[in-house]
Amino acid sequence: MKLQPAYAEDVAEAIARLLVAEEQPEPVYEFGGPECFHYRDLLTAIARRQNRRHPLQLPMPLAVWHAFGWIGEMLPGVPLTRNQIELMREDNVPSGKFPGFNALGIEPRPIDEVLQQG
Repeated sequence: MKLQPAYAEDVAEAIARLLVAEEQPEPVYEFGGPECFHYRDLLTAIARRQNRRHPLQLPMPLAVWHAFGWIGEMLPGVPLTRNQIELMREDNVPSGKFPGFNALGIEPRPIDEVLQQG
């Protein structure tokens, strides 16, 4: 699965610009960060930023994740759902069919820059 995470503040800025736009905005926008990751690589980048050199990453069958989601749905606050697990089957990257940050004059920040702030 590929991910293209966008910084929440960049998305918030995009929404703010759309709300005050003089022209009618497009009906759909896709916001993806400047980097595309495989899920494992994203976890490694986050762990590295937290000074964890070799994070333990064990592959887990999707059926096990579904079981966790089923259990999670019964807990208060719903920490994990089966619907979230289903989303893990699909790439989460902009299709390129719709405008994004560039259309609004925003240069999205790379994840390493964002992680340095935290």
